[in-house]
Amino acid sequence: MCFGTAGKQMKFDKTYARTMRIDLLLEESKRKPASLPHSSGPVIRRQAANPEGTDFDILLQSIYDAVLLTRYDGVIKNANDRALHYFGRPVAEILGQHISEFVPGVDADILGTIVSNVQSSRYTLLQAYCIRQDGSLFPTEISATCLDRASSHDLCFFLRDISLRRQVEEQLRITHNAVQNAASAIAITTDDGAIIYTNPAIPLLWQMGGPDAPLPFPRIQDYFHAPAAIEAAMEAAMINRTWNGELEAHREAMSDPFYVHTAISSCVDENNTITHLVFSFIDTTKRRLDEEALRQYRDHLEELIAERTANLETTNNELKNEIADRLRAEKELHEAISKLREHDVAKSLFVSNVSHELRTPLTTLIHAAESLLRGVAGPIPPAVASYLSMMLEDGWRLERTVCDILDLSRIEAGKLDLNTQRIPFVPLVMDAVEALRQEVEGAGLSLHIDGPQGYGFVECDAPKIERVVINILNNATKFTAAGGSITIRIRRMTQDGVEGIGCRITDTGIGIPEQYLSRVTERFFRVGEQVGGTGLGLAITKEIVDRHHGILAISSPPPDAPQGTAVLVWLPTVTPPEILIACGNADICSSLSAPLAERGYLLTCNPSGNMALQQLRDGHHQLAIINGPLPDIDAIEMVMHLKADSQLRHLPVLFLAESPPSPNETSILSGFSVPVFMRKANPDAIFDAIDRAFLPPRSRHQHAQVYDERETL
Repeated sequence: MCFGTAGKQMKFDKTYARTMRIDLLLEESKRKPASLPHSSGPVIRRQAANPEGTDFDILLQSIYDAVLLTRYDGVIKNANDRALHYFGRPVAEILGQHISEFVPGVDADILGTIVSNVQSSRYTLLQAYCIRQDGSLFPTEISATCLDRASSHDLCFFLRDISLRRQVEEQLRITHNAVQNAASAIAITTDDGAIIYTNPAIPLLWQMGGPDAPLPFPRIQDYFHAPAAIEAAMEAAMINRTWNGELEAHREAMSDPFYVHTAISSCVDENNTITHLVFSFIDTTKRRLDEEALRQYRDHLEELIAERTANLETTNNELKNEIADRLRAEKELHEAISKLREHDVAKSLFVSNVSHELRTPLTTLIHAAESLLRGVAGPIPPAVASYLSMMLEDGWRLERTVCDILDLSRIEAGKLDLNTQRIPFVPLVMDAVEALRQEVEGAGLSLHIDGPQGYGFVECDAPKIERVVINILNNATKFTAAGGSITIRIRRMTQDGVEGIGCRITDTGIGIPEQYLSRVTERFFRVGEQVGGTGLGLAITKEIVDRHHGILAISSPPPDAPQGTAVLVWLPTVTPPEILIACGNADICSSLSAPLAERGYLLTCNPSGNMALQQLRDGHHQLAIINGPLPDIDAIEMVMHLKADSQLRHLPVLFLAESPPSPNETSILSGFSVPVFMRKANPDAIFDAIDRAFLPPRSRHQHAQVYDERETL
């Protein structure tokens, strides 16, 4: 029979029943087992099943094993109390049932074999699982024999629960496997040393040729270099129950001894008499060799320590000298840094003072030249006008240089503050480009602008970003010969997963040598000695772009071009500004909304003037457009409410009129600096004014940064 883990209950499965016949211990028989019926007979009461009287019952109950008395067809006629205890059922549920209900392995085929055997006076022994009332299985050893009585011929089954035996056998198997597979060599001997067991590690340790090799000597003492030593150890183990120590062993085919750590334990019987000795061996030869090497190393350790101590002292003295030299160098470096800082402060003060001293006469000269060219002092000859124009251009150039120097001083002092607003990027770039168009075309260059259909909005300091574009355009103009071209292309693009908008300015000029590309944004760096300028333009440009969390990328030559330079200015985009349109006419509101939406603005239309005022007070809108008439409030009155409100008075307002306002209305709107547009007259002017509301004021010289003369850097 095949059993599960000892002591573990298992539910009945048909598989077990068919497997049980494999381990049936039957005498060989050529006869085919008789075919017996499976049907159960009627339930027979215990009194009717025992015609011989109570002596048979007493005998049946006195048997230690569980007993089942069946007919030849397997129907149970009687059972003792032990059987009732095994199966957990009352006698009424057992009598009259077929034995296979309680011993699933004893089916018709097996029962036929048993009947055939007992009829031939053969004893039948088998192992099978029995099933309890709760469905759990337990292993049993069953003997079957024939019970001939005057009244009947029956089968008698004796069942013994062998669960405990299985547990013991399983534990013995585990213990045996542990000893067999142990890494230590283990031997069991009698008390005088006669070997009765060795595990496979013994032949391997003594190099006998393999784990199954026969032992060359019958006694354990014969495997050691000094038999007296092992006998003394055995004697100590028998006295003290255990002994541990190292012994010198030898192998039959080798003259060199080897060393084993030996543990000896004595085993006693119930009378406390020593019957066996258990030996455990571990090869310690390598450890002894290592210990010997360690001892030899220790013999020379003092010499090594002395030598290394001398080396450490030498190194320590050298390190002290090096530390002293470095301290002196550090002191000199601190003194040099202090002097440099003093020089830098003096330089900054000098640059600041000189720049401010230059600005006053420079501004006067520029204004005087502009006034003379405008004819303030009367008509001037063409030759004089030419000289004045050259003087004015030189004044502007010198003014830009002064601004660069002041900007650099502000950057070094950490005072380059940004006054950021949400700005439409495309009109901002267009304004800067248009400011220099005359100069670019005057240099014999063609200027091309390729802008996107919609706007992208950025959070920036508009004058400084204008200056960035102008600096790059100035460089492109300076380094491109007449007949060349400059192209400005504006596109939405993503950088490192961030949405943004970029302006790429590409020229067909002389370009930048590759070895200088990484240095052109350094302060005061110029490519070639013959090039004019301070070398500050791109350095300041990069500082401004970096402060806006943008990217300045320079490539030369540009991709797919033989020569020239391409400079990319990229800024991250933000949510567009929101415009509120107060208009009582839905068609007019729709005609205004569509073009503004194409430019990227967010729009809110409200036909009620009072509700529009409430929405504006929420602070989510950056521009108000008022178109009268409104159903609940006069349009002019709404403007007056806006300008009287301390929260809204600085909000830009555009007034769209369907007819020319009266002189009184014109006076009110002019007093509040509210521009008035005839809605039907010039729609482009209206949309340009909306863009202009988010841009800095236009100036002829936008590239000339204005500084307060009283400012101290």
